[in-house]
Amino acid sequence: MLAAARQLRDDPLLARLSPRAIRAQVKPFWRAGWTNNDLRDALAHQPSTDGPSRPVERCPAGQVRWPAAWLRHRLGPWTGPCGPLRAPHADAQARTAIAARHGHAAAQRLPYGHTTLPAAALRADDQQRAEARLILAGNQTRDRHARLSRLVPDHNPARVSTREATRAQIAALLQTQRSRRLVSVGASC
Repeated sequence: MLAAARQLRDDPLLARLSPRAIRAQVKPFWRAGWTNNDLRDALAHQPSTDGPSRPVERCPAGQVRWPAAWLRHRLGPWTGPCGPLRAPHADAQARTAIAARHGHAAAQRLPYGHTTLPAAALRADDQQRAEARLILAGNQTRDRHARLSRLVPDHNPARVSTREATRAQIAALLQTQRSRRLVSVGASC
C-alpha cells in the first residue's frame, strides 16, 4: 500500500503528504476495490444523486494549508454510512451497461453508485416529451426536404460506385439549376 501511496504523490498537493499519511486516509478505498485512478478521479469530481459524478474546482496546491484535511474533505462525499461508495470505474461500467440496454439518457439518470434504474427514472415528464416532439418534427422536416430536393440517395452510400453516382446526380442537379438561372437572367436582359 505504501508503493501505491507513493504513486499518488505525483499530484502536487499529495506530494506534500508522506506515503504513510496518504495510506492512512486512502486505505478504506483500496480495500473497497478502488484503484489509484479512481482516487484521482474522486479528487477531481464529486458524486451526484441524480446522475454521473460532476467535476469540481480545485484550488492550487500552494493555497492549501493542510493537505491532509483537504484530502479528507475531498474524499468525504465518496464515503457513505457503510464505507466508500462504488468505485468510479465500476460506476462507469454500470452506466455503459444501462446505456446499451436503455439508451444514453437513461444512463445519465442513473444515480451514482446504483446498478439498476428505478421505473421512475425511465419515465419522461411532459417537458421532456415536448422537447422530444420538437426534435423529431425538426428531423422529419429536414429529412423530407432532403428527399424532395433529391439530395439524399435512396440507396446505400457506403459503396464507392454509389457515392460517385450520387455525386454525379447532385452535380447534374446543380448544373440544371444554374442553367435555369442563366436562362432566366438572359431572358430578363
